[in-house]
Amino acid sequence: MYVLICSIFLPISIAWVLSLCIGQRFFSYRPKLRIPFYCLLIIGLSMVFWGYTSIKKRIKMQQWPKVEGLITRSLIQGIKQPVGIEPKLEEGRTLPRVEYTYSIEGKEYQGISHVNAPGFGPSNTQMQTANKLVKFWHKDKVIQVWYNPENPAESHLIPGPTWVMFVRLSFGMILITFACLYLFTSQKRQKETSNKI
Repeated sequence: MYVLICSIFLPISIAWVLSLCIGQRFFSYRPKLRIPFYCLLIIGLSMVFWGYTSIKKRIKMQQWPKVEGLITRSLIQGIKQPVGIEPKLEEGRTLPRVEYTYSIEGKEYQGISHVNAPGFGPSNTQMQTANKLVKFWHKDKVIQVWYNPENPAESHLIPGPTWVMFVRLSFGMILITFACLYLFTSQKRQKETSNKI
């Protein structure tokens, strides 16, 4: 809960301070800039909505029942693979790929997880992160698997919110704050200008 509060109020504070540093000149009335700032507002609102619903869903996942599972394969996707590995795993971003099995009421299920690896940033950082995670989530390791009681085929190894979700929420709040500050200030300037005339 503390992280959620920080991801909402910290970006608003940062955007507010930045807008004060940039000064009144930037936020003076410029009619041509209104449309891009309305677009920023819409993008910010959609990012906040997306981030909030993602966080809420992942928090709900923490209430799912859990069972023991077993990692059947752990590798890094998005790089050249050894012979015998599917070629499609060489495509896309460099991410750890953990494949696992778990049983519920005698029925076996399979799952795939990227164990909350971010999937962006410099390629060497992605590779280092993927290597560390693949070593930790190694083959034949016994793990805890959280599964959806309504659909046992849906499962996660790390059910809580990821930091990427909080970053998305924070960035959305920054966009909303900038857009609102500009739109409010430009409206005020417009009224002042029209009153002088």
